[in-house]
Amino acid sequence: MLGRTLGGLAFVAWISCGLHAEAQGDVTPASEAPAPVTAPVAAPAPAAEPAPPAAAETASTDPEKRWYIGGFYRHTWTPGFLFKPFLDEVLSAKNHGAGFEAAVSHRRLDVLLHGYWQNFEGYGPMLAKDDPPQDTEIIDSNLSVVAFGTSILSTVPMGKAFAFQFGLDIGVGWTFGNVRRTEAYPTTDRSTPGYSDGWAPCAGPGSPNVEYCEPDSVADGEFGGHYDVRIRRWTDGGKLPNVWFRFGPHLALRFQPKPWLRIRADGGFDLLSGFFAGGALAFGL
Repeated sequence: MLGRTLGGLAFVAWISCGLHAEAQGDVTPASEAPAPVTAPVAAPAPAAEPAPPAAAETASTDPEKRWYIGGFYRHTWTPGFLFKPFLDEVLSAKNHGAGFEAAVSHRRLDVLLHGYWQNFEGYGPMLAKDDPPQDTEIIDSNLSVVAFGTSILSTVPMGKAFAFQFGLDIGVGWTFGNVRRTEAYPTTDRSTPGYSDGWAPCAGPGSPNVEYCEPDSVADGEFGGHYDVRIRRWTDGGKLPNVWFRFGPHLALRFQPKPWLRIRADGGFDLLSGFFAGGALAFGL
């Protein structure tokens, strides 16, 4: 009985030692344990390059509102054919204009406020539609206009510095100066004083061509001959406007080499003045 008991205890001890060895694995003495392996430290990633600005912010557009101030010049052509539906004889004119402008720019829209002076000088024959040739007169104008207006231009970027613009001009001004009228007669002698487009002003009543130079001289608004007569304004009961209006399409090519500098080439058509071309220079605030 005792022998069987001791044998059982020895068997249990042997099993326990085997389980303990499996739990611990092959234990290597501390003196022979391999050195711990250190994982390599990754180098820091390079800083990411900043993303380039959106195209709308680099193509001559302002992502935020910005003001510009500057000046401009315009040369205006008033061709006679524009008025041929209303006049049989009409003068053509080329005139100058200049002014200042203040513009607020935001993204793809420019709003310009401007004040300017425009010259409206002209000299030549004029005859109303369907009137007899004997009613032809020489018109001599030294008019000018001081006006204020606005331009609203939409911007189409064309690269980093260039942009195409299109929009509308609107303006109103007050006229200064006079327009004078004188009876005219036809002539082919270009050396005749006052000659213009086949016509010359009469020297006086009945002279030098009695058929065209009427024998009497009357005031503006009266029927008869007019010799160096000043045309009356609206406020005097006449036909010469006291005010002048500007309305028409505006095209431009804008160059912006620096954020604070703008150079613009302008062109367009004014319904009351004709074609215009010019340029502008503006500085950012």
